[in-house]
Amino acid sequence: AATGGQGIKAAPTFRPQLHNSVQRLKDRLDENLIEWESHDGNVVTVGNARWHFLSGARDSKVVGATATILLEGDEAQDLSTEKWDRDFRPMGAVANTTCVLYGTAWDGNSLLEQTKLLNLELEKQDGIQRHFEYDWQAIAEHNPAYEAYVMAERERLGATHPLFTTQYEL
Repeated sequence: AATGGQGIKAAPTFRPQLHNSVQRLKDRLDENLIEWESHDGNVVTVGNARWHFLSGARDSKVVGATATILLEGDEAQDLSTEKWDRDFRPMGAVANTTCVLYGTAWDGNSLLEQTKLLNLELEKQDGIQRHFEYDWQAIAEHNPAYEAYVMAERERLGATHPLFTTQYEL
């Protein structure tokens, strides 16, 4: 907030995904008594820092924004690789901004999976870790309510049920 800069978060849709992300951020800022302002429904400002929430839908018009803090792709398994590479990736060029993609791996063809494979290959070459992967158990260590929910789903559906394996075991 003091030094400024801009972050950009992309998701496959503005409504509901980014709308929900904006609201979650505002809720966390309010809980921690941090003053913020909102602009145009998709920008949240804290002091001199600004976070843009931009749709990654194939037909969205997003070029021109600049990321100097972080460039993030939420639900990256559903973001178009072409859209990401053409419209979003250049947003981090001016500051060689860190890019973080997260989501759930479904198949080997998504932006998320392609980036994972590239990062693992680069790690082999230079030893610098670029890929970080956490299963539901790692999250549950920090969130007992989540653990209780997943355990109840496993009990309800069974550990090998396709819904359980695709939502929690990937």
